[in-house]
Amino acid sequence: MPSPQQPDFGLGLCCLLRRPQGVVVLHEGGQGELVLDSETQSDVLNVRNETHHVPWKCQKPQWDPRFIFDPDQGTYNPMEVVKMRCTEGYWSSATEMVCVKMYPDTPHPLDISCRSVHDISPSHGTAVLPLRPIARPPTAGREHQLIVAVGHNGTALEGACLGEPQPFNASQEPGTYVAAVLNLTGPMDFVLGNGTHGQGYHNAALQSGWDYMALLRHVHRSQQAEKFTCVCYSFSVGETTTIQNPQRTTALSPCEDVEEQLSSTLLHPCDAGKELCNQTKNRYTSIIPYVLRPEVLLRREWTVLDFPKLRPPPFTAASKRQSTDSHLPSLSDDHCRVVLQPTDTGNGYINASYVDSYRSPRFFIAAQGPLPGTVVDFWQMVWQEKISVIVMLTGLVEQNKTKCEQYWPEQEQVYGDFTVTLNNTRTTTGLVTRIFCLHKAGCGLPRVVEQFHYLLWPDHGVPRNPAQLLWLVDVVNKRGSEAPAGPVLVHCSAGIGRTGTFIALDFLLKMGKAEGKVDVFHCVQRLREQRVSMVQTKEQYIFLYEVLLEGLLCGSTGIPVENIASHIRCLREAETSRHNNVLEKEFKNLQKFSELFQLLPCREAEKPSNQSKNRKPGILPADSYRPILMSSLNAEGSPGYINAVFADTYTEEDRLVITQLPFLSTLVDFWALVWDYACTSVVVLNQLEELDKTYVEFWPTQGEAAYGRFHVHLISEEPGDDFTAWKLALTNRQQPKKSALEVRFWQLKNWPIQQRLPPHPATIISLLGKVETHHRQSQNGHILVTCCDGASRSGIFCAASFLCEQIQSEGLVDVSQAVRTLKRRRRQLIKDVEQYGLCYELALSYLNSFETYGNFK
Repeated sequence: MPSPQQPDFGLGLCCLLRRPQGVVVLHEGGQGELVLDSETQSDVLNVRNETHHVPWKCQKPQWDPRFIFDPDQGTYNPMEVVKMRCTEGYWSSATEMVCVKMYPDTPHPLDISCRSVHDISPSHGTAVLPLRPIARPPTAGREHQLIVAVGHNGTALEGACLGEPQPFNASQEPGTYVAAVLNLTGPMDFVLGNGTHGQGYHNAALQSGWDYMALLRHVHRSQQAEKFTCVCYSFSVGETTTIQNPQRTTALSPCEDVEEQLSSTLLHPCDAGKELCNQTKNRYTSIIPYVLRPEVLLRREWTVLDFPKLRPPPFTAASKRQSTDSHLPSLSDDHCRVVLQPTDTGNGYINASYVDSYRSPRFFIAAQGPLPGTVVDFWQMVWQEKISVIVMLTGLVEQNKTKCEQYWPEQEQVYGDFTVTLNNTRTTTGLVTRIFCLHKAGCGLPRVVEQFHYLLWPDHGVPRNPAQLLWLVDVVNKRGSEAPAGPVLVHCSAGIGRTGTFIALDFLLKMGKAEGKVDVFHCVQRLREQRVSMVQTKEQYIFLYEVLLEGLLCGSTGIPVENIASHIRCLREAETSRHNNVLEKEFKNLQKFSELFQLLPCREAEKPSNQSKNRKPGILPADSYRPILMSSLNAEGSPGYINAVFADTYTEEDRLVITQLPFLSTLVDFWALVWDYACTSVVVLNQLEELDKTYVEFWPTQGEAAYGRFHVHLISEEPGDDFTAWKLALTNRQQPKKSALEVRFWQLKNWPIQQRLPPHPATIISLLGKVETHHRQSQNGHILVTCCDGASRSGIFCAASFLCEQIQSEGLVDVSQAVRTLKRRRRQLIKDVEQYGLCYELALSYLNSFETYGNFK
């Protein structure tokens, strides 16, 4: 859009042309030509004629018929934005164009062509590219650059074609570089990666197992613009070459705004990024001091990981082998596979592999989940390998697909020569622990096998809360050390994705504690040498860094309930020592950990239309954890916004909803939140009369009240010394057929605004008991917790809820885990070391309400 906006411009007048990101802008040529001022970096256009008239219509470009325009019409109005895409199988370098100027002589911005690669040699690190001159034969000032980029995707292609790549530098992270500059006068075959030098460029050898893009780029410079044309070759070294529709891209650099951004930045353990800036043997080793590390670098590590090939079957009974493999690509390598002792019915094959842990060869067996026909083989392996611990990381059925056969009985069952008896079952949040008695016919003594069935790990995904997974790794190792036997058996469905990630986590936690550094890259590569495709997805690979940060930074912090009183005494004594304050150290580590979550996007909260709905600009809900309002829509009809986040308790994900006290302008949104998410319990942690005038009453203390479409009727009031309870009925006049929602309100009394901590922790525990009792009786819905800013007091109540449930379920107090869990959703919860220390007092207060702590052991 020109500025100033006028139909005519006088001689020598400059106008500023604003360009939307990613938009192709066309210029008018010929008489009244507009050109880029080469001496400035802005989009200043000089009019080199006496007067220039801006056209009011743009004709549809006559480009390659494979382009699809939306809308598709003959002419377009000024500043009309037109969507652009290609037919299936092709990729466009731009997704939009805007009608600004028309030029009869404008070159075609895009053309698409395909090129193939042949004679790839992994051993020599070379590939032969059939090159052809782009457009007309080269003339003066027309040269071809050969650019190499690791990986192949649209973003990298666009960035490489329009960017300014440098010569190859062996000391830097592999990325994009110029391999050669060529004067092409005719067709030729070019050997990429042959190690030659010329004109300051190094044609470096290609690495086996890496994916590459090679781009033949031509740059034509004129008074109007720089024209970039690229022909792309996409291939892999060391794997079967697949042509993925290489593309030819042309763009006008003054007009096309291309910007490559990092998708996100994570806090990861590393050595100030040095390893990722140097191609050394330990390039991907990460040291424990903590700095910011871009996720894109972790994805680059993933792209260069080796995928070892499957070896041929070690025996001829291929049909039998296929019947015992539900995931043929995950067959175990022969040199590491578990071989069963021959039986009358079996041939010795099972899809399972010996896998190392840190300094512990064959510490694990990684296996496929049993099929209906392999359950007997599974128990034979458990007996033969003297396995006493099984870790199961899959559900029996996931997304309506059978992932694993149930290989254990509800009471007792015979599987071939083996009798399995279920002695005990213990269920906690997302984890079922089963104790089996395993007896083999003809053998005297039975064996005890303990199974840990973890249910919170989605297939091909990662757990939402790694704290419990870290606890599971710790427990598995303790069980193994208490009763040394055979390997730990780990399985999911295929025995590679979740299984590989769990084993890698165990390996790296031990490595980090022993050496003060972790090497995720080489760990995963080593596991894949023992079982194909271990750690199956990029998400799982990146998750390893995140969970390692939590595990190595925060450590094991659980305290058995019988030790909590003595532990708190030690904490109180340590507070008097400046150099031995355990609470401060724990909280400092938590703050480092919570820095990871300050990077979560809050786009909806930051919209101008929603900023007035936030009490504090620094306390915003992340997009991934906020509730959306379906009964309070925005002006354009999209779901409404409220400053609120979901939070977990120990036994249930997203049970809690944390929000700020409402403004007068957001009362309808507050009640929409209660209605949409069936918040049958509401906990108010402030006295409104102690706050300023922006805090208004938002429920009727007598009679009834209307808040937009919502009607609230007071049923009863129950005063108390520490808090007051109200019973309310909520209806929505836009949904008259839906019955009223009964809501209980509790307002805490004895916490003055000038006091940062509640004077009596027992009051919080008493209030929590009332809320939890009502929640169990209502059977569903959420608990809504609100305070002045949605953080300063709410975190204390939510931490108490987590800790009390943890005590009931595990007989354990882990304040660090409780606070980490909350800070994942809103990092301002539990804001200082004083509140952190109070969490221990809350746990002790809860335990003191019982005669003996032994009830929770």
